[in-house]
Order: sequence, then structure tokens, then C-alpha cells
Amino acid sequence: MKKLLLTLATVAMCGFASYAAETTLEVKDATDIKGTDVPEKPAEGTSNGQARHIQPLESLKIGDYSFTFGNNGGKTEPAYYYSMSTSQNDVRTIRLYANNTMTITVPAGKEFACVKAYQGSTETVVYNGEKTATCTFTATATVKWDKFVISTEAGETPNPPAGGDITVKKATEVAAGEVAFVFNEGYVETFAADKAFGYWMAVAATPADEMKVSKEAIFTLASTDKGYTIKDCNNRFMGWDGQHWSFNAYTTSDEGNCYWTATIVDGKVKIANTAKSSDGKEVYLCGKTYQSNYEMCPTDREGSTLPMLYVKQAGSGVANIAVENNGEAVYYNLQGVRVENPVKGLYIVVKGGKSQKVIL
Repeated sequence: MKKLLLTLATVAMCGFASYAAETTLEVKDATDIKGTDVPEKPAEGTSNGQARHIQPLESLKIGDYSFTFGNNGGKTEPAYYYSMSTSQNDVRTIRLYANNTMTITVPAGKEFACVKAYQGSTETVVYNGEKTATCTFTATATVKWDKFVISTEAGETPNPPAGGDITVKKATEVAAGEVAFVFNEGYVETFAADKAFGYWMAVAATPADEMKVSKEAIFTLASTDKGYTIKDCNNRFMGWDGQHWSFNAYTTSDEGNCYWTATIVDGKVKIANTAKSSDGKEVYLCGKTYQSNYEMCPTDREGSTLPMLYVKQAGSGVANIAVENNGEAVYYNLQGVRVENPVKGLYIVVKGGKSQKVIL
């Protein structure tokens, strides 16, 4: 039988003809799980703990379908994760990391033409093509799946969704301006405008040097004499309340812990709060999995995943600065992004309908 090797670039909706026979496989129903059992590590202090998991994961069965796994030279072994014992939801996931492989084999006498994997409502097409009894998927980034849908008929594979209409480009240095934050799981968006606090939730997308994001994924990084501030698309300052591991929204930067430092670390950006945790630890922004979702939030845990920093490309030129008609001086950096509290450097000042470059 012909095998087809796909990558995460094939993330897309998989349409089916009305007569296609489908089989749904829930990861929580897995049996005959083989691998190394790692016990749960309970939450303690500010640590969220770690759920019981099987890692490295060698093989398992869901119904009469067989799954086998390989590392293929990756840095992290494939795994099967259980929910924390304190969780009310029994969400179990198969986790693959860069270069990990997963081979699916159907029972004797059966064939399939399309396999979809789910993380919550996010779909990944694992296989879509000629009818076969086995296929192998190779991960190019971290995936966490809780369900599979297997069909006897192949579906259409449209182009991957753009995700948004704003173009951003990966940054190699920190600069004030309009930015986005991206993980292997996708880019993150701010929480709802009517919420006082929340998390930045990931929208599934494949990272690239240049990519499209939504307007909810654009944040304004401004430099002040107290540190950087971060504003979301709803013009709210993003801060930390000193207790909870979520973002708080403020109307001014002095209402909460809204000042941050920003440095590039191994190609990623570390955004650290100028305030410390109650036990004196550094608090910085990271990405993490919660149940079947991926989110960005503050943490004081060492070694957490840092985001990649992207800079907005479209509409960020100096020529797009809107001239203010009042007498108040408004400062912009050389990329055309407004700076609320300018420090030393070269700026464009707009005042009384006129603009000029000034050095502070």
C-alpha cells in the first residue's frame, strides 16, 4: 500500500462527500499504552505541577486502530498526557514534538483515505489521498491531539487559512512599535474587550519569517523611562496584578504592574515585568498548554517557553502618520509608531499640523 508523509504545513479543513463513512477515535479511550510512565507532580506554591504522562510513548490502540510513535532525532520524545487529578475535565492528549513520527494502521480488510486530528476545534490533516491501510505523519512543531476522525473517502484540501489580513515579519531585535507574539502552536490574540483580565489565546498557524495575523494579535510596544508598556488593540495597558498568572487590563500604565523589560534570547523574546513575584522571582511572559488550548501568560517558573517577536509590516511607515490638529506635541518613532513617553533618541514630533525630526 502507498504511504504518504505529510507535515504541519497541511493544516486545513478536510471536506467530505456526504456518503463518506467516518470513524471517530477519542484519545481518552486509548488502551494498551506502551512507554515510560511518569507520575503526576502535584501543584506546589506558584507551580502548576505536571500531569501524569507516558514519555517516551511507543504505541497504543484506540478501538481496533493501532498507533506507533518514533522520535526520529527530535529533542523531545512523543508523549501521552492525562489530565491533572484536580481537573474537572478528563482531557487526554497525544503530544508530538518536532521530528516525532506517528504511524496509524487500520484493521485487516479496512482502508481509509483521510485522517483528521483535533486539538479542541483546531483540525490538522494527517492524511488525505489514495486509499491505504497505513500512513505516517511527521511533526514539524508541537501538536497536542485529543481526537481523530478517519474517513473512507478523501476530501478537498483547500489552501490553509490566512488567519488575518495584517502582515508581520519575524524580528531579530527589540524595537518599540506594533508587534505580534508567535509560538510553534500559532500567534496569540488579546482577551475580549469586555473582560478585565484574561489570557492571550493562540490561533493555530504555522510560523514563517513573514506571516498574516489578525488585528487582535497586534500589540503596541512603547518605550518609557520606566520600561516598556504593552497596549492591545483595544487600547488597554497589559499588566500583572502581582498575584494571578493572567493579564490584567488597565486604562493607564500606572494602575498596575504595567512596565516590562524586553530582550532577545536565542532568537526569542523575553518580556519580564519590572515587579517581582512574592518570593522575589522574575516574572516573564511565556506560552503553555491548558487543557486543549495554548495560551500566553505571565509566569515565574524557570525554563518556560518564550514567544517569537514579530513586527507589523503593513501601514507602519512614516508616511502614514496622521497629523494632529491640536497644539499638543505627539511623538512617533522612525517606523511611524506613536510613542507615549519618549526617552533619549531620534523622533518625529507632530504639533500644530506640522511635523519635524527631533533628538531628545
